[in-house]
Amino acid sequence: MEVLQYLVEKSVAAKTKVVLEDELENGPRRWLNFGHTLGHAVEKLEHIAHGKAVAIGMVAATRFSGKLMNLPADQTVRLIKLISDYQLPVAFSSDKDAVFDIFKLDKKREKDVIHFVLLEEIGKATTMPIPIAELKLLLQEL
Repeated sequence: MEVLQYLVEKSVAAKTKVVLEDELENGPRRWLNFGHTLGHAVEKLEHIAHGKAVAIGMVAATRFSGKLMNLPADQTVRLIKLISDYQLPVAFSSDKDAVFDIFKLDKKREKDVIHFVLLEEIGKATTMPIPIAELKLLLQEL
């Protein structure tokens, strides 16, 4: 319990620092959305807690990072193991077309792209505009 409390306190402090430095969400603050695009869709469809849905979204974003950013497979495995060790889900059971339909409504969408948070490596995020059509293909590969 002490470790969990420590992690939550450190996370809140880090998030606060990012938010204060990027109030308009033009830079690093976007990275706080890691896992949220797919996570929000899964949360809505499967009626699960936000944190559990975001954990699933983080795994999906990491898998997308492997395909789009050449994130090494061992880093994907490491992230999945970490999430699993905290007894959080790493996969969803929702219909992928239904997930995609919610993707299309995401607040990070601009015209035909969604600004998706990906990993160059664990601890180093980037935001990449991914065409909606490409996201649909990536989603089908999960």
